[in-house]
Amino acid sequence: MSARRLVEELGAELPATVAALPDETLAALADALASARQEQSRALTAATERALGFLPRLLRGPVASVLLR
Repeated sequence: MSARRLVEELGAELPATVAALPDETLAALADALASARQEQSRALTAATERALGFLPRLLRGPVASVLLR
């Protein structure tokens, strides 16, 4: 079960050496990967919003609608 979840997080099949790891380890890897992706998404959104602050006010709305879809 944990191997399937890790495959879904990675979007690719696991190498045999990784698939042979215990379920607890695979679950921890899947959790760590999901957490890292969420943090990366939050950081990217925050950086984009900060960058919008450098644009003239009239352009912020249209640019934000394109970037933050």
